[in-house]
Amino acid sequence: MALLDNKDFNGDEWGNEQKEDTPKPRGTVTECTRSTFLRLNPYECSPEKALDLMGKICQALPSDNRKTWMTAIDNLLFREFQDDVNSDEARRLKEHNNLETYFFTKRDLFCDKDFIYRLKEEISRFLLAMDKQAKRLSPKAVYVSVAGSFSAAKSTLLNYLARCPNLLPVDNIPTTVIPTFLHCGEFCDGLSVSGVNKINAIVPLNSDVLNCISHPKDGCEGNAAQIAASLQHFIVQVPNQDYRDLVFIDTPGYDNVQDSKSELSSDRVVANKYMQLGEVVLWLIPVNNGSLKGSEIDILKKLALPEDSQKEKDSKEGETSMRAAHSRKIILLITKADLKDKDGRMEVFDLICSQAENIPNIIDVATISTFDSTKWQECWHSRSGYDFDTILRKATSDIPLLYETQRYVDKILKLFNDECNESEKTFHQLEAERNLSTSVHRSAVLNLQKTRNKHKLFWADHENLQKDISLIIEEQFRKEVKNIENNLQWENNKATNLSSRMDDIQKHISKLKEWEHQLKDWLKDVLPMLDYHETKPSVSSVRHKTVRLYFKLSKRKKRVIPHVHYWTIARETIWPGEPMIFTKSEKGNNIWQFDLPDWASGVVFSIVQSDGTVVSQSIDFINSDIKEYHVYNLSRCTGLLDRQVSSKKKRICKPAPNIAEFSNNTLAHPLFSIDIFKAIEMNDTSRLFECLSIRQDITGMFNRKGMSAVTYAAHIGSAKSLELFVRYGGKDALNIADKRGFNALHSAASSLMFETCAAILRTDAKLAETLTIDGRSTIDLIPQPFKELYEKIKNKL
Repeated sequence: MALLDNKDFNGDEWGNEQKEDTPKPRGTVTECTRSTFLRLNPYECSPEKALDLMGKICQALPSDNRKTWMTAIDNLLFREFQDDVNSDEARRLKEHNNLETYFFTKRDLFCDKDFIYRLKEEISRFLLAMDKQAKRLSPKAVYVSVAGSFSAAKSTLLNYLARCPNLLPVDNIPTTVIPTFLHCGEFCDGLSVSGVNKINAIVPLNSDVLNCISHPKDGCEGNAAQIAASLQHFIVQVPNQDYRDLVFIDTPGYDNVQDSKSELSSDRVVANKYMQLGEVVLWLIPVNNGSLKGSEIDILKKLALPEDSQKEKDSKEGETSMRAAHSRKIILLITKADLKDKDGRMEVFDLICSQAENIPNIIDVATISTFDSTKWQECWHSRSGYDFDTILRKATSDIPLLYETQRYVDKILKLFNDECNESEKTFHQLEAERNLSTSVHRSAVLNLQKTRNKHKLFWADHENLQKDISLIIEEQFRKEVKNIENNLQWENNKATNLSSRMDDIQKHISKLKEWEHQLKDWLKDVLPMLDYHETKPSVSSVRHKTVRLYFKLSKRKKRVIPHVHYWTIARETIWPGEPMIFTKSEKGNNIWQFDLPDWASGVVFSIVQSDGTVVSQSIDFINSDIKEYHVYNLSRCTGLLDRQVSSKKKRICKPAPNIAEFSNNTLAHPLFSIDIFKAIEMNDTSRLFECLSIRQDITGMFNRKGMSAVTYAAHIGSAKSLELFVRYGGKDALNIADKRGFNALHSAASSLMFETCAAILRTDAKLAETLTIDGRSTIDLIPQPFKELYEKIKNKL
């Protein structure tokens, strides 16, 4: 068994035994006898040392950072409330602020009945990724999974690439039992090894652990297997500039059957879970296998499928898979090629190449030998003609370096987005049913009126009918009217029930969007804090830099908002993209702005009506077409924005004052802005009052979305904050526009906070008639399905 420490590998005892009794290893180490295994493995020969290591692993707890992040997420999504005298109020607050309680109370409204379980699972993975990322010098990387059958020389290949011959354990029987994340780069502390335990805590370990934890050999089962059962995977950092920003994942052999007495998961389950993490997969086939097995072809075809085509749960573990953001690229490597002569290995190479033609996303096939550099050069042959480094770099060059946390953030936000989208579909289905029921109800009313008129006309023309005949006809008329009235009542009840259900779904969507909004704001604050580990400014600046774009739209286009849809190779916004912010008016046009992340490689502008319908879209603007501070329309870039042109339009909302106009400049420090917005978000009135007590103005501060403190409070439905603002600055504070051109009523209506709208209108009913700076009324800001509800609220007031 290979050891990391060179003195153990080259010492007299092991060295003499090798020279005298065994030939030189060829890419693997010969199988150890029981005595040699116990003599070389300190955790087998010393139970005390094994117990100390297991204690260290099991007692490790998540970092303080992770606890802080978990507490912050709990405060956002899973806030707890103590029961007080008014227990009903306590339950109402908990349902309103605790997503888990809300889920179990309103589960019938959720389209995804496992929503809360999926969310908690992804949050747990996200926090672990945050913790790992915070401890890495280079948080961005492309993942490369190394997979294949057992003894396919996976660990040997990684040892060769990392230039550490004894780094990972190798043998000619199944050896790798715990997956290893091998990070290559410029690490100031040299080689380091950590493990991740069962509660996702990262534990620093001695480097000798890598070689001492492997599959038990016959007669050698013991402490090593117990230690392995307490770990999920290793994290190894190796100083190696050749493969900087790549993370190799060493996986167990997929076809090794685990001993039934072992406490470890089967190798197939572990291999499947970890090989799916890679954007690129190196699939190793020993040359002696001769060809790809049927089971290997099935696995490769599954790996090649895009994420959306794959099942979200593993059939054996029931765990959501962590998948690459796009179809994986696969490189087939025929290993141990030096075991056959040139003709023999070329025969195997040709056969596997022909098999690869029926498997998608196989970008290359090659033969290799990791015996030494000479054998590598002698045996290397690739389908493309390129060397290994070129093939690997070509495979990874168009995959963006992503933060490890980004994939989990996308999954968390996708859960909210999918639930909202499905709920909106349900809403529209109910709306169609209600409209149909309303139409049937109207027809029934007309039919009832016609029947009654027919009744009157009949008796007017037949006054002299015999009494017994008259009674029979009267009874028939009465039954006919009764049936119509019953149908009328049934349709009326149906429409009422559908309307009630639609109101519930509308509140459900609004509530989910509120939680999503809070989570997004927290993510924007916490994710940049990890950037200080980056060693190159060009890398760390990617996250923060934006390109400001402007879009020109005619004033004649009413009740529409321009949106920006942008993308790169592995990421894109959901169509039609994100809304732009109104900036100013000039010469019959409105100018809108948007801060585009500079990683975006293409944009499309779209014109979206208030009900979400896209009425038109621009051409694609790609790479060099994207220019900062330039103005665009649907067909071209018109040039730089003329900043000298000012708006001639008379604003109906009062413009926000310039913060520089106030004399007390020391109070305009950005920290105050953060404090007041955080106080509003947390509904902390004492902290908010403290903020207001040191400030003479509350309208000159804006968050990243251009909202003022007042409009932000309206946007998230913080009635207590608005009440305090009115007490502090008078009801005129509700009619001061933010950078979007919205006052408090516009902001509340656009985010569907109708209870807040009612409170604002009770304070100042005249606000119902105000327009936004670009000339839209409040009703224009509300999607079509919800306009009727807003009108009902306004009419009641």
